[in-house]
Amino acid sequence: MGNRGTKRKPRGRRYLELAHARIYDFNDANAKSAETLSRYRVICQEFPVMVLSNGLSQAVAFAMSKMGNKEGLPAAYTRLLEDVAAILDLPDKDSSATPIDTLKGISEADTPTYMLYTQNVLSAWVYFKRLSKSLLDVEEQ
Repeated sequence: MGNRGTKRKPRGRRYLELAHARIYDFNDANAKSAETLSRYRVICQEFPVMVLSNGLSQAVAFAMSKMGNKEGLPAAYTRLLEDVAAILDLPDKDSSATPIDTLKGISEADTPTYMLYTQNVLSAWVYFKRLSKSLLDVEEQ
């Protein structure tokens, strides 16, 4: 028999726990900014379509370009990039790394790794999409 105490959690469960923790924390940190929460919720709904339509690198580059000056955008898009980095376990998890490091890690990956990154992001994003609707304190419009 194997050592049951060290068995890894199934991938879906790890992604569910990651999405829950990240969305819950983001909701708490931005509770007073309805615009930021609303924008992040929309991003969570739209991001998988962007990945499927344009590829992971382009979707991440688009998110980086949107970290501009509109109300709620910088925090929402920064969080999206941090979420992608957390899913892929890329350097952005370190406080010293930047979203450019995440994009660099994705774009410099060989083809099989890039395909795996895309698969992992899409697999995890199912939970981000669902939980963003239920956990974020945003009123329906």
